[in-house]
Amino acid sequence: HLAIVPSSSISYEAMSVNIPIITGCTVDNQKVIYNSLVKKKLVLGIGTFPIKNLAKSIEILNTKKNKMIENQFHIFDGKSDERLLKMFKNL
Repeated sequence: HLAIVPSSSISYEAMSVNIPIITGCTVDNQKVIYNSLVKKKLVLGIGTFPIKNLAKSIEILNTKKNKMIENQFHIFDGKSDERLLKMFKNL
């Protein structure tokens, strides 16, 4: 029903199946991905792991999950094959 993942390629994999996500940073090199995902409202960002109050984060996620999934779908829409084929044809 939800994913709790680091702000890494794993978060992109979770978004590709349009699932509500709680994410945070486990190492410094994840901050760029984290900030981008939070800014675009694709995930619920909780800062760094470990999560001190997981229950509260899940409550917050439940109020935002529908919009979050809608935002994810605009990026992970299942049409990447069409876009890539168009790019190759244009070359």
